[in-house]
Amino acid sequence: MLGISVLPRQAASSSRFLSVPTPYDDGTNWKGKTHQATHPSIVQFDEKWHGYNYWMAFTPYPYENDQTENPCIVASNDGIHWQVPAGVSNPLVPTPKKGLHSYNSDVHLFYNRSTSRLELWYRELAKMTKDSSQEMLYRITSSDGKDWTDPEAMTAAMGDKLQLISPSIVFEDGVYKIWLMRDWYVLYSESADGKNWGPFSAITANGKAVHSWHPDVMKIDGVYYLLNLNRKNREDVGGELSYSTSADGIHFTAEKHLLSNTGKKTDPDGYRIYRSSMILEPDGVQLYYGQTSFDNQWTIGSATGRSLEALAEHKK
Repeated sequence: MLGISVLPRQAASSSRFLSVPTPYDDGTNWKGKTHQATHPSIVQFDEKWHGYNYWMAFTPYPYENDQTENPCIVASNDGIHWQVPAGVSNPLVPTPKKGLHSYNSDVHLFYNRSTSRLELWYRELAKMTKDSSQEMLYRITSSDGKDWTDPEAMTAAMGDKLQLISPSIVFEDGVYKIWLMRDWYVLYSESADGKNWGPFSAITANGKAVHSWHPDVMKIDGVYYLLNLNRKNREDVGGELSYSTSADGIHFTAEKHLLSNTGKKTDPDGYRIYRSSMILEPDGVQLYYGQTSFDNQWTIGSATGRSLEALAEHKK
């Protein structure tokens, strides 16, 4: 859904972080002490929806404290200045208390046209015993962005904790469609109710299975966009962000590189980049991505270009 704002122009990679208000103070005196956040997921509207063109879900993550990694919501009319809408109380979901250790993560936000509601899905992980974990996807929904339903369990997975990573959900033609990372590849499935899913199968880019760490899939004006944050192994450093497109959400074009962590000690995205999202307008694209500094400060960075293609070309 295309918005109507004019995107501000800036460099093709982030030398800053967005001042996204979170409910947690990291206890230090640096300027981003209440802005440590990650895993952005953005919905854009043709016309303002309850006062805003853009709504973003994210999880706070100050200094990698997973007990604060709880779903939050903010909104904006320019894509740069984000605020907590009146009446919203973040976090929307508290820290879970299950098993030996548990936490929330990996939010995804989308607008369900058939119900006229925002749906915010998120992943909960609980370590049940020394050798076993349980992952669960939950959903909360809202008709105004302010009042949210209680969490509803949607689907679960047992075993290794890399089964329901970074889910993306689209609802169209009466069908829920989901993309997620499982065992380092992007898999796809469909469901009539969001709970009972068909077989999961690998999507492809240029005919090859898509290796991933944290993907994001969104559909804008009839086109599926895959923003794929990849890394080679479980050493959670670096990261390569690419994009590809598809007409059916299964067969994507060859991935094109967008950006990487800079490797510079002073940059907010020097050490690591993370899951991304975007706003796509007629005059350009605003790309958002999680980023981590060498001081382990987790923030949301942004990059702007005339198009994704232009961003990709700039980074060559």
